[in-house]
Amino acid sequence: MFSIVVRITSVKQLFYGYDYGRGFFVFHLATAPAFEKGPNVNRDTEAQKKDLENIRQRLTYLDDAHRPSAPYAYQLLVEPLDEAGFNDFLKKRVFACLPKGEDVSPPVEPSKQLHFRRLDTYGMRVMDRLSRWLQNLDFVLAFQVEALFRNVLIDPASLLAMQTDLDKLMRSAYSVGVKSDIIRQFASLIRKKIPQGVLYSDANDLRALLKQAETDNLNLLERTVARQAKALVKQGAGAKKTALAEDGLLPQVVDTSAFLCYHVTITPTAIQLEGPFPVLSNRVLRKYSEHQHCFCRVHFTDEEHNQFRWEREVDGHEFVRTRVGGILKQGFELAGRHFDFLAYSFGALKEHTVWFVTPFDWHVTEHGQKRFDAHGRPIMQYVNAEYIRTALGDFSKVIRCPSQYGARLSQAFSATYPSIRVSQDEIRHIEDIFDGQDGVRLMSDGCAPCSPQLAADIDAVLMHGKIRDEDQHAPRAYQMRIGGSKGMIYVDPRLDGRVLCLRPSMNKFDAPDSLDIEVSNVPRASAMYLNRPLVMVLEDLGVRLATFLRLQQEEMEKTLDAAKSIERFRIMLSQLKLGSRFNVHYVLGNLADMGFGFQDDCSDDMGILLGDYFYYEIVRSTVWDVFRKIKYQARIRVPDSWTLVGVLDEHGILGPGEVMVYIQDSEYPNGYFLKGKILICRSPVVHPGDVQMVTAVVPPAGSELDKERLANCVVFSGTGARSIASALGGGDLDGDLFHVSEYRDLHVVQPYRPAEYAAGEKRLLDRDATIDDVADFVVEFINSNVLGLVSTTHLIIADQHPDGVRTAKCMKLAELHSLAVDYAKTGIPVPQVRIPHFEFPAKPDWKADEVGDPNSAEFYPSQRALGHLYRRVQLAAVNPTMRVKDEEGKEPDDIDRLPLPSKTAQEVDDAITVSVRDRIEQHIEDLDAQTPQMSVPMANIFTQYVYELRRICTLHALHINSPLTEMEVMLGTILRKSAQPKRRKELAARMHVHTSQLVRAVQAQLTPTGEGDDDRHAVLKAWHAWLYVAQLPLEQTRRGMEKPFGAKSFGMIALGVIFKLLDTLDQRPAMDDGPVDSADYEFDFDE
Repeated sequence: MFSIVVRITSVKQLFYGYDYGRGFFVFHLATAPAFEKGPNVNRDTEAQKKDLENIRQRLTYLDDAHRPSAPYAYQLLVEPLDEAGFNDFLKKRVFACLPKGEDVSPPVEPSKQLHFRRLDTYGMRVMDRLSRWLQNLDFVLAFQVEALFRNVLIDPASLLAMQTDLDKLMRSAYSVGVKSDIIRQFASLIRKKIPQGVLYSDANDLRALLKQAETDNLNLLERTVARQAKALVKQGAGAKKTALAEDGLLPQVVDTSAFLCYHVTITPTAIQLEGPFPVLSNRVLRKYSEHQHCFCRVHFTDEEHNQFRWEREVDGHEFVRTRVGGILKQGFELAGRHFDFLAYSFGALKEHTVWFVTPFDWHVTEHGQKRFDAHGRPIMQYVNAEYIRTALGDFSKVIRCPSQYGARLSQAFSATYPSIRVSQDEIRHIEDIFDGQDGVRLMSDGCAPCSPQLAADIDAVLMHGKIRDEDQHAPRAYQMRIGGSKGMIYVDPRLDGRVLCLRPSMNKFDAPDSLDIEVSNVPRASAMYLNRPLVMVLEDLGVRLATFLRLQQEEMEKTLDAAKSIERFRIMLSQLKLGSRFNVHYVLGNLADMGFGFQDDCSDDMGILLGDYFYYEIVRSTVWDVFRKIKYQARIRVPDSWTLVGVLDEHGILGPGEVMVYIQDSEYPNGYFLKGKILICRSPVVHPGDVQMVTAVVPPAGSELDKERLANCVVFSGTGARSIASALGGGDLDGDLFHVSEYRDLHVVQPYRPAEYAAGEKRLLDRDATIDDVADFVVEFINSNVLGLVSTTHLIIADQHPDGVRTAKCMKLAELHSLAVDYAKTGIPVPQVRIPHFEFPAKPDWKADEVGDPNSAEFYPSQRALGHLYRRVQLAAVNPTMRVKDEEGKEPDDIDRLPLPSKTAQEVDDAITVSVRDRIEQHIEDLDAQTPQMSVPMANIFTQYVYELRRICTLHALHINSPLTEMEVMLGTILRKSAQPKRRKELAARMHVHTSQLVRAVQAQLTPTGEGDDDRHAVLKAWHAWLYVAQLPLEQTRRGMEKPFGAKSFGMIALGVIFKLLDTLDQRPAMDDGPVDSADYEFDFDE
């Protein structure tokens, strides 16, 4: 028996009626329904559920007749119903929390009539015609055309009806990029006119919308090109263009650290398309830079773009093998091209995301130079997925283990920044260091030294590419990739010239000809924060509840207190890395210097209050973000504590159980040594022995560690019976982050003996693995990765049992956790049947997610520290004002509500304009008479900025019908509640990269070009950018009169450029407010 399963939450609209003695219902859905096959079951009793596992099959479509339309059918017609059935459903819809619905029974006015007709819009003939058409289009354009019907905007038949109009656009003289923008704008205009999932088929309206999209883009383009051409004539024939993309539009990518990536989401029923938009690049994409459009990221999700979750009675595992495995092994058609599975990056595997590629002809390039034969003809190479994998290196060490083969391939697909190229003569192979007891334990796992000159050369490249902040201290260590090796390198002052040392433990496969050093992380001193697993373990190791409550109270009060002072608030923003792309903390610091402030700064009529809705929202959104993390993650900052990368003492100075930690940041510009007993751990902690106490020492004066103090690293001893890093949950030194704390109230009096597990076995084949074997592993990983389940079960049982994390079940779960962490490399999963059951069914209230109800019978009020911390934070439903409550639920009198806006946006902008003008006139006389030479009108730059900002708001939102706000993009956070915060974090990280490229593109228009363009002229350009948005008229919104969308964030970019340039003219350094919490934006590390 077939079934169509509809989630109540996916029903957006409901229509019903009664006609000719028959009742009917029409459901308009936000996402496609689920299709299943098998017996109907009664899901009411737990006893029955145990006998119902895997008795139903999940389907992509019901039958062959349904197959063509299944991905696009977002409306369901249920009929006929007799009168009793019709009335019964009307009553039940209320209890099911369905929308109220609209009665469309005849007679109704024409605008409310529903019309039904049978159409062959997805028939084989139509789809074949469409495929042939797309094959003949440039892929960049074909992708956008296919997205029109894949994303359920236009049905294929209506799209073919527009082929003549679209072909006319394709034949036009405009660049491919402009044509692509026109089609994307066309899609955006359609989406504005219709609800999601409703196909638009009015031919005349569609042509009008296409014409509007073309006009909108070309008006902007023609003004831009005309202005740029005039500027170039004025500058002379030899003048170069400024940092503009083709045709004078703002570039979407400004450096080789990112590229425009096409995204494909494959759900159980459909294939949906997004992009292209910027993502961090990698080794492979940089090698084939002229063919980056031939690569796409494919994400396997459920219909709501979340990870797969199955009802007990549905055989989800078999469906994943069929749906996901079939696509991985057979590929798929996109825009008239065939795409094949290529590989995955290690971090993306956990998100069920992989790389696909379509074959292309490549002009062979070596070291950035194109190769030609003896006759001057280009040397061409046919490139497909197999060629790319083979060219990466020799994987014979791991080729019998599919999971390990996949993991080694993933090194080349990890997000990295390009730096320098070394020669073979500059690489020095050195031996690993083992323990001094029996010589079998590795102490130098994944790390090696480098020379000061090599580190300086890497730093110079990162500085030039703006990867490292100018005001950050020069790093003394880097996490890097080179060829088949990866790990940490750190400065050894004994090495002269350019020297890179590599150890056997760093080498994962052989690629001797790949000599580019790629940087995957630039370590710096970051704050240490508590988290739920760490709180649970520390509590069971003797840390008092009062300590956690005090830290939480201090964190919340500090957050609310910072919201009242611009100086405290900007420092908090910098530490949280919120608004970093827009330099919000830096702009606020400069405004503070000019007399602007918040509530506490402007008492007694002193100072100029930043009191409009924009600055109010910056403050309120930041406080919301902090409090949400405190409540749902127990993310509480620990004083006198840091998060640092680990490296090794190469000199044998440190003894067993000793570390050296030297902090150098804005708080300690002259450096600070940690001394005495300190707590050390790494996240996540599971076993009680994952937290240890070590001795921090100051190196002897004149010693090698004194000469090179390896600032902002934990330097581990290379002596003793076991590596300290290994004792901390199996850590190593290839880039792991470690928490170190001098905060005595968290110190453990009697640490638990560290866990020690035997190395996990690997699943090996009796032959060399193929990419199909890797595909099989990806499928099984999606089905069998229980790391999250193990972690959650461990915390819940620890809460339920008096012995906490030391109970036998939790100790067993700690062992299973170690195996689950290694699953992606060993290929051997943890069977779910080995995971112990809860002590009792109810879960602690802190386990309720953001959209759950902790007061329901499903939860109990936890009496552990996590329960007390959870209940102390009260969050309103939507982005509220925050209050701190004590254990009795009372609000302390000394915590005031955040001040409400008291000024208009124009009043604040006018005040800023006056103050900034005064400061600029210290360097430029008669400012009003100065006009900058602009190759692009400011209005055009702003229009392009707003267009791309709207794309960011839509592309990276949790739900397509609830786009992000300008404020969320500017701060780099997503405020909407979600039952899957991990997905929200992924989207925020994706948004961060996209936003970074947009901001840098605007900054490039406002900063010196190097072609006779000095800092003073650049100040004029940025000043006119500020004046442009500051003088835009206010618009009526639901909150009152505000600046147009994009104006405030664009103004923030302009102010940031102005202040940076004025700092240069003043010859004073820009401010640095570290330490910054780098964990907010994690890189895609390989393991």
